[in-house]
Amino acid sequence: MDAERRIDVITWMSFAFFVGWQAVSPIFPLYALELGASLVEVGWIMGSLSLTTLLTKVPFGVAARKRRVWPFISSAYIVHILSFILLYLAKSSWVLAPILVMYGLSSASFGPIIASTALNLAPPSKRGMVSGRYYFSIGMAMVIGPALGSVLLRILEFKTLILVLTIFPALGLITLAALAASGELRATETRWKNLEGSNPDSTLHLFKILKRREVLTLCLATVMFFVADGVFQVVFPVYGARELLLPPFLIAVLFTMLGGSNALVRIPIGSISDRIGRKKPVMLGFALSALAFTTLALARGFIYLALGMLIYGVAWGIRVPPSSALLTDTQPPQDLSVAIAALWASADIGGAVGRAIAGSIATLIPFPTLMLSLTSIFAAALILLATGLKGHR
Repeated sequence: MDAERRIDVITWMSFAFFVGWQAVSPIFPLYALELGASLVEVGWIMGSLSLTTLLTKVPFGVAARKRRVWPFISSAYIVHILSFILLYLAKSSWVLAPILVMYGLSSASFGPIIASTALNLAPPSKRGMVSGRYYFSIGMAMVIGPALGSVLLRILEFKTLILVLTIFPALGLITLAALAASGELRATETRWKNLEGSNPDSTLHLFKILKRREVLTLCLATVMFFVADGVFQVVFPVYGARELLLPPFLIAVLFTMLGGSNALVRIPIGSISDRIGRKKPVMLGFALSALAFTTLALARGFIYLALGMLIYGVAWGIRVPPSSALLTDTQPPQDLSVAIAALWASADIGGAVGRAIAGSIATLIPFPTLMLSLTSIFAAALILLATGLKGHR
């Protein structure tokens, strides 16, 4: 199997892992409320997922530099399936946070490791394109997941939906087993380790990676983006259901639109960034995020809400491939899994903070005012990127 084919298989495996949670997450706050949680507690419950991945992604990334990566991937699939079965069996809101911690461990061990595997297999001239292809799989999970959820929620209870969705990580695990049987796991891992070269193994080296200007700038900007997004992810479904009286399947449809525009822009923006540079698309993503939040703050009808979600999806999608490609351009191959793990962990820092404060803020500030206030975070991130990525296009 050549490198292109291996990247395609890795892309499918990533989709199979993430699509289940993307189907669940738009309605999860409503599920937690149904099981007895308050709005503030919903924020804490969802924040437990981000906190878990925050604390474990970088250690998993470091561990993957020293050991075989595929045991991490297979364990992630298994824990993912078990966590969804436990969500199906949940009877009270107090068990939700521990279950999300469990899912968070699987996500933390899966995402950065398999992403760095795909990117290290890419030739330098095609890193933006490969980054776009890989992150397109996550974007498609953000499309198909909510779309599938919106359809199935018309005929299934939420609990049953969760159980049905375990078929996707099960298929990913079957794919992994088939690769192992064919010998492709060993070939892919050998290729990756040869590219990585030597692996300095010190805490000092880890902090040197995190202190590099490109890594630090992108990580801080990512924290800022996901603080705003964390608040949005908790508050918007509740606002839509309680204030706008939208049924759960329509809320899922809106998140499908977000995921659709997010996914569709990822492959072309990766290739475009190979030509125009990485900095410009990343900055445009933050500018469009401010526009999207302004639109959602002022929207009252479904059409305008859909427009805001479409803009937000584009804003999200055009940030991702160029950010990872910039790290691939600027970091040695042996450091890439740690750099990408740090970038992903930054999303978790922001998400944990945003989700933790979302419920409390939402009880004090009306949704439109809150969304307009969050645009200031995107403005600050634009200033940071403009100054921190000097010398990059």
